[in-house]
Amino acid sequence: MANAYSGVVMHRGVKPVLDEATIANLEAVARWLATPNRRPSLLLMGTTGNGKTTMAMAVAHWLDSYSYWFDDAERRLSFRLFTAAEIAEAAREQETARFRRMRSGEWSIIDDIGEEPADVQCWGNVVRPMVDLISYRYGRNLMTLFTTNLTGPQLEERYGKRIYDRLKEYCQVVVFRNDSYRTSPRLEL
Repeated sequence: MANAYSGVVMHRGVKPVLDEATIANLEAVARWLATPNRRPSLLLMGTTGNGKTTMAMAVAHWLDSYSYWFDDAERRLSFRLFTAAEIAEAAREQETARFRRMRSGEWSIIDDIGEEPADVQCWGNVVRPMVDLISYRYGRNLMTLFTTNLTGPQLEERYGKRIYDRLKEYCQVVVFRNDSYRTSPRLEL
């Protein structure tokens, strides 16, 4: 996992920082990956810029390279990456086929849940696309990797007690406690 994480960081032209917090996060995610009968999904929580999306991409690349070694093409994994805002936009634009594809992939990364509008208008009806997506994936036990800047209580407030309870059952939670890696003395804003 450390190599996959470093590769994602270097792809952006940045030197990887494998500090104590990042190593702890890598170990937590690796334990989840290595646990038989694990929870089907992973929820990465923390403040902005502390490596959640990078970790999600590292997991995707690791799983992709791991599944490459299967002889049976049917067993190979392929992931889809969507932001929560893209999901809400598909629902708002009445792109029902696109929305169905977004929610039903074999395994998906849903980045930045909580950043999307909670409710969107679709043909005069108010819909809650992220609630629908989480319920759908939960009901089918589909592997999902979520990232969020929200805390547990904020997730419950935004999506309701039922969805928050499902996330707690369905997801292994890894809380990123480190500060943002984006802050740098060379950036003068």
